[in-house]
Amino acid sequence: MLAQNRQAESIAMPRTLAVLCLLLIGAALLATVPSVGAQTFTVLHSFGNGNDGAAPLAGLTLDRGGNLYGTTVLGGRQGVGTIFKWSTGSSIYSVLYNFDEEHGMLPRAQVVFGPDGALYGTTQSGGIDGGYGVVFKAQPQSHPCPTVSCPWAVTVLHSFDGFDGFSPTNIAFDPAGNLYGVAQNTIYKLTHGNGSWSYSRVDYVSDPVGLAIDANGNVFGFEGGDPGSAFEIGSSGQLQYIYTFTNNTGTNPNTNPILDSAGNLYGQTLAGGVYLGGTVAELSPSGRGWSASVLNNFMSGSNNGQPGAPNLYMDAEGNIYGTVSQGGAYQYGEVFKLSPSSGGWTSTDLHDFCQAGYPNCSDGCYPFSNVVIDANGNLYGTTSSCGAFSSGEQSGGTLWKITP
Repeated sequence: MLAQNRQAESIAMPRTLAVLCLLLIGAALLATVPSVGAQTFTVLHSFGNGNDGAAPLAGLTLDRGGNLYGTTVLGGRQGVGTIFKWSTGSSIYSVLYNFDEEHGMLPRAQVVFGPDGALYGTTQSGGIDGGYGVVFKAQPQSHPCPTVSCPWAVTVLHSFDGFDGFSPTNIAFDPAGNLYGVAQNTIYKLTHGNGSWSYSRVDYVSDPVGLAIDANGNVFGFEGGDPGSAFEIGSSGQLQYIYTFTNNTGTNPNTNPILDSAGNLYGQTLAGGVYLGGTVAELSPSGRGWSASVLNNFMSGSNNGQPGAPNLYMDAEGNIYGTVSQGGAYQYGEVFKLSPSSGGWTSTDLHDFCQAGYPNCSDGCYPFSNVVIDANGNLYGTTSSCGAFSSGEQSGGTLWKITP
């Protein structure tokens, strides 16, 4: 069953720990428990053991080799977040970068690979222009590293000053290599040339939550709030609203759009729908406009809770995966799958968090992560709290894997 309606609760974050620890953290295989059906759930790493970071809120990104990259919003040497890597071949967790005030603090959005193979992302605060957040580029050091645990180099591409936006989150690249992103009330574009990046504001949007870009460079996005809407920015650069959400289709969208090969958009809402707990909805071009269909209604109840994933994931077969931040069988979150079937969609509960019972939630709790899938069909994600090194629901978190 999918998680459904509960009022979102803020995650309690502890004071960050001041610790001294190696950058390279050995893999912590802390919990392996049966999941639904023949699947197996495994904790690959528990956060909060030294300066490995804590509270991963942004989810994960896979490289071509199947290695995982992500960020923590807390922890690290400065206590304001890290970039980390999980090497699947060697099962080693390593901290690639410790954030600081100058290079940004509190990264909350998923990192993405750019056309040059480097990682790009944002932070909610920090930077040299007032502390309103940055867009950054992270890559291995260009010079030989004298140590095994060599930190990556981070370059700030843009530091927000509050007038050009603040608290940036999701980003995406267009086919020409331009970077688009969302910040509070702002959609912006970074253009690369002559060794530097130039900032320009594309448009004002009251609460943009994410973007998707098609092969022709058209930009699609969701605007949050009540009721919320979907918009498109075409080749002319003009923004137009293409759909307004309703109570029936769900309100307050909170995810990056998924754009399929047929041009349909998929996303998740936090409210509305049949049970008022939010929906997963599909928007499809229809004549001169767009139409919406609901794939799932989130519903309150013992096995259901609050939608959590900031980004949904669609596999090659058209199945959609996500997480529920609260709810599930134990009320501490859930991983779900939506599968197209004749006449509708079928929902499957893949894992319910805190199976050992609170406070012994060694598998983690409160997932806000996206789900990613490797070439072998393994699912990966994170939880924002609990785990072997957290204090109950406080901070910590886990990096997990579901093997089919």
